[in-house]
Amino acid sequence: MITQLGAGGDAEWKSTMKEFEQARQGVPWKENPKVIRITHGEIKKRDVEYNPILQRYSDPVLEKEVRRGEQDRVIETIAKNKDRALRYEQTFNVINLESKLKGLEDHPDYGLVTQQKDKLAGKKGRGETNVHYNIISGLNFSEHHHEPPEKRPKIKEEAKKEKKVTTTGLRDYNIVNCRYLEDHDAKKGVDFDSHKLEAAKKYWKTHDYDAVNAKYYDEDKETDFVRKRQFEQSIHGKDWRDKLPPSIKNGEGIAYNPINGSIEDEGLLNIADQRAANKIKRYETRFEREVEYHDRDIEDQERIQGRVLNRINEQRYTETHKRGFNILTHNRFEGKDAEVTHKSSAKPRVDNWKRLVENSHTQAAVRTITTESIKRSAGNIS
Repeated sequence: MITQLGAGGDAEWKSTMKEFEQARQGVPWKENPKVIRITHGEIKKRDVEYNPILQRYSDPVLEKEVRRGEQDRVIETIAKNKDRALRYEQTFNVINLESKLKGLEDHPDYGLVTQQKDKLAGKKGRGETNVHYNIISGLNFSEHHHEPPEKRPKIKEEAKKEKKVTTTGLRDYNIVNCRYLEDHDAKKGVDFDSHKLEAAKKYWKTHDYDAVNAKYYDEDKETDFVRKRQFEQSIHGKDWRDKLPPSIKNGEGIAYNPINGSIEDEGLLNIADQRAANKIKRYETRFEREVEYHDRDIEDQERIQGRVLNRINEQRYTETHKRGFNILTHNRFEGKDAEVTHKSSAKPRVDNWKRLVENSHTQAAVRTITTESIKRSAGNIS
């Protein structure tokens, strides 16, 4: 279907196609974002905005604002920490006893701090001490305390315990004549023995070996040392072989003198010979075993070959001999210039009746031999 355009149809068609092209290229409900271009000068300006060496901004106005902000934050943090500390610490200086809240009496939160301190002081374990006096001045709390007299802690006066001092019986001897008041002789003997033991302990602690006389002070210890030394001298050098490596200690070369060839340790030499014999012991019966295995293999081969030949019918060879000549060469088997033939090893076929007769004769012979041997044994016994 073709529509004819009027006088204004061409302009309308152009405007329609233009709107369609604009709608296809861009979304009408969203404008394209503006591309921000960063120049090289802006990058260089940001590089010199802050001096890392001087730790300050290049712009004095910005530097002043940043410093003021940091100062305000420091003051605010210190004030918060101070307020937090006053909630749990003393509200006065423990050295000069001056109030830390001086000048803040008109502050609206002044009463809250004192109430909080009173509340904490009333709790168990808070505001209390293990002593009943001031640790700086040493005075009692009733005389020296930061609280008013009516709020100072009351100290319970403990009743003083009187200690009974024994004036008699402290010494069991007379300080003038140094004699015991009771059993003087027995106690003196005990003291003498204890002093003697203590003196001996101190003496033997420093007197063990006399370097001048080269002997021990204790005679028993000296006797034991001499006996031990004599025993070690008697066996000295006998254990030199135990210090050698196993390859030399148990070797054959140490069992005899290599100069004159005399045997010095016959037992060690016998052990070396036995060790060498044990190495070749398994080869002693090797030849016998090999011969036995060889004979057994030959018997097996002969048995197998015989079984193979027994499968061949004897008529295969007898018919050729009955013919009297070789069908290939036409040579006769008998007469002049006879062809040499070999006897076949194939056994003739035996029928069942002959086999049964041969077995019965064999069994009868074995039975007769057995009976005669039994009779002969019985005659020898009698």
